[in-house]
Amino acid sequence: IEFSPAVVLQLLRRLSSGGKKQKGVLEALASQLNEDGTVLVGRVMMRLDELRAAALHLFRLGSAFLEGREARRYRRTDEVMEVSQGRVFVPSESLLPNETFIDAVKQFTETCGFTAGDIHKLAVYLSAAEEGELGLHADQAAGLEGAVTLINELALSAQFVTAGTDPGHIFWMEPSKWAGHAVCAWYAAPLDISSRLCESLFKKKASAILCSATLRVADSFDHFMSRSGLGFVKDRVLSLAVQSPFDYSRKCRVLALPFLPEPGGNPKD
Repeated sequence: IEFSPAVVLQLLRRLSSGGKKQKGVLEALASQLNEDGTVLVGRVMMRLDELRAAALHLFRLGSAFLEGREARRYRRTDEVMEVSQGRVFVPSESLLPNETFIDAVKQFTETCGFTAGDIHKLAVYLSAAEEGELGLHADQAAGLEGAVTLINELALSAQFVTAGTDPGHIFWMEPSKWAGHAVCAWYAAPLDISSRLCESLFKKKASAILCSATLRVADSFDHFMSRSGLGFVKDRVLSLAVQSPFDYSRKCRVLALPFLPEPGGNPKD
């Protein structure tokens, strides 16, 4: 699940060019509809400006929170864990640090609701328009209804990833840019993908071959089968463990270097 400037901007550009030379859907409608239709289009464009501002405000607040945490360089996994490429994993209780942030999320989701409502009104108006007045009314109305669905999903995604309270997901934030502003992006990924993998792969394909030297735990495939989704179709699973031809006892040597620091310790110690 992604809630980022890229997702918001993609949605906005789908509807409006934002003043660029190439017309968007709304700019094209504004030049083709009568006065009542033009008023509806203008209202939707105003809502999109409000949505853009609310999203930017929320992303900038998140960026300020992210930069503050990085500056303090927390290392404890129960607070903040920094990883490569600027990703910062944050626990649920830290994702909503203050009332200002909570209000910003609420403002964004409410703006999404108002925007979706006005776009739906425009879609209904287009559907009811006289046939022949504009040949693409049906297609444009369907496109606008699709945008309504995307905006509602965007609001749900924003609430979900910024709250970060679902124990079945891991949540993280990444720094980003929007029109020169330092902003952030939120992400969430499920910890257990077994059911999704089973439905999207194993139940749809006649066969699949999975091979690796690390599929077994304690000489059993049970753990891998439960985590990968194969456990849901175990009656179709054939397993085989083949011993390695490599002579580990004669051709391997284990070296333990005493001068290296303990894992997770201070490299300077």
